[in-house]
Amino acid sequence: MDTKSRGRQCEDLAARWYAGNGYTVVLRNYRSPAGEIDIICSRNGLLVFSEVKSIPACWDSPDMGMKIPPSKVMKMKKTASHYLARNCGTVYDSIRFDAVFVTGNSVRCIEGAF
Repeated sequence: MDTKSRGRQCEDLAARWYAGNGYTVVLRNYRSPAGEIDIICSRNGLLVFSEVKSIPACWDSPDMGMKIPPSKVMKMKKTASHYLARNCGTVYDSIRFDAVFVTGNSVRCIEGAF
């Protein structure tokens, strides 16, 4: 399986994980001039911006959130600002940035990773 197909498969698994945990997937692969956010979802006034990564099982550790480089975090935050500026008609109580790691068919979400 090529990288793009594997990435799409991982994002599908992550989106199903969010849906199964009571979230509504608002958008996938949101792009702005600053970058891309894999999944945007919401639940009970919370808006979540998620980065999805495919990882080998041997990477499992308590510091998984550190697997996303600071440059990607900055791009996500700028892209989230872009999204919020263009969708100001919807009010959210809070926002959160998650990191979602997929190993095989296993999904691990680190809420508030950055």
